[in-house]
Amino acid sequence: MSHGTPAGMTLLARLSTGWKAWVLLGVITLSAALPGVFSVPVLDRDEARFAQASKQMLETGDYLRIRYQDEARNKKPVGIYWLQAAATAVAHGLGATSHKIWTYRLPSLIGAILAVWATFWCGRVLIGRRAAFLGAALFGAGLLLTSEAHIAKTDAVLAFFTVLSMGALARVYKSEDVAEKRRLALVFWGALGASFLIKGPVSLLVAGLTILVISIVRQTFGWATPLRRPAGLMLFAGLVLPWFVAIEFVGAGFLSDVLRGDLGGKLTGASEGHGGPPGYHLLFLLTHFFPATLVLVPSVILAFRTLH
Repeated sequence: MSHGTPAGMTLLARLSTGWKAWVLLGVITLSAALPGVFSVPVLDRDEARFAQASKQMLETGDYLRIRYQDEARNKKPVGIYWLQAAATAVAHGLGATSHKIWTYRLPSLIGAILAVWATFWCGRVLIGRRAAFLGAALFGAGLLLTSEAHIAKTDAVLAFFTVLSMGALARVYKSEDVAEKRRLALVFWGALGASFLIKGPVSLLVAGLTILVISIVRQTFGWATPLRRPAGLMLFAGLVLPWFVAIEFVGAGFLSDVLRGDLGGKLTGASEGHGGPPGYHLLFLLTHFFPATLVLVPSVILAFRTLH
């Protein structure tokens, strides 16, 4: 072993280099997430509603309105329903029956893999290749992401687009190449536009608060200038506005229902019984973030020592 480098670190360096890193991260995520996707029955009422609404799109050919049985399902934008309908149509074309729940879970499974890859891509520029690989691997094997990969809902796909937008933002922050910054700005706005079609302004709020905090610390917004270019804003608008305008044009009442119901409920209190006391999510971090929780305490200690 040259230069006294620990064997474990050398192995990690080899595993995190080149195409092997991407393949290994995909294998790790699939190994944790794939078991049960094809065999576990519908897990909760939300999954059943998402799948049924996507199924009705295929049956009726109406890919504009979101309906659950005879009622409008004006809770989340149309993106996840399009993805589930497309995945089911492809699977059906390959011989699967359209009423199998696993066909509607495919976007979540794929979204989980892409989220892990995006984590690696984002982390490399912030903490280095080896640490990014380890973090992405822990994320891919984690209980929370694995559970979301099993459910035909929005969150795994949302995680991918959120991490992709943050990765682009991190690289805009770090890069010194003007042309690269402009390309990354398009990735940033494209990811935010796609995420908006999946679950509204969630990723936009994450990115916006990040930009605000960094700019306050640096006492300038100058670093984010490439993000203000018209091309990026036009890409975001081009992804988001057509469906939102069309759904209002046909009188489906999507925006008013969302503001009064799903979004309004989350802003004013617990929506659909999903509330919890202060510290609820911090407590469940110990279980839901496993196995990464095994390194949580050492990481906090190391961060404290580094900062002080």
